[in-house]
Amino acid sequence: MKPRLVIIGFGSFGQYMVKYLRRAFDIVAIDERDISADCQRLGVTRGDYSSLAAARIIIAGVPVQGLEDLAARLAGLGEALEGKVIVDVCSVKVVPGEILIPKLPKSAHFISLHPLFGPVSAPHSIEGRLTVMCPGRVNDRVYQRVRRFLMRSLHLTVVECDAHEHDQTMAYVQVLTHLIGRALKEVGLPDTSLATTAYARMREMMNVLTLDSWPLFVTIAKHNPYSKDVRTRLQTAFDRLNAAIDG
Repeated sequence: MKPRLVIIGFGSFGQYMVKYLRRAFDIVAIDERDISADCQRLGVTRGDYSSLAAARIIIAGVPVQGLEDLAARLAGLGEALEGKVIVDVCSVKVVPGEILIPKLPKSAHFISLHPLFGPVSAPHSIEGRLTVMCPGRVNDRVYQRVRRFLMRSLHLTVVECDAHEHDQTMAYVQVLTHLIGRALKEVGLPDTSLATTAYARMREMMNVLTLDSWPLFVTIAKHNPYSKDVRTRLQTAFDRLNAAIDG
């Protein structure tokens, strides 16, 4: 019998990962929305918070904006979470740990993952894709078991770092790219036969990045503690360039 894995927050990413996780787990999905049709389509069970008692792994798939509410729900479950492995998959890593760890039983394990892919960037296969793994509060035996599953069963490339290192790097890798992509969308880049290679690539970047949801963009740009500094530096750079041009 397969161990139970519960996904809390059955959005696009949770649904996307079902086809890869179902090989190893009996999957139960929880969401405030009516996800009955999605569960039926994907062949998973729709559950509620009582389903966590029989779970081995719990994936928090809610946006970072919803983690406070989730933490409050988990705090009320007490013994039902003892010994469980709780995994968050947010695009930022410092904030989820700060919110969730204090609400979990001491015996519960917490690991932060950031899959650097999704249904838009990897629609057909996740093999070889990068996943960042940050140990939040977990013993080495459990941590290494999860790491081996990611590498050997899902065939992911795992990069290990702490939460602050992750967010410092993502302030450039994600914040800058998504901010520029959204800004280009606001400008409105025309499709033209006079496009240079660089211009075509810029339009392609804009189109890809703006396929992601607004809540994801807010998570990346607002809830990364290192985001504001990078955003300010970008704005300052634009101001300096404009002043140099007009001067």
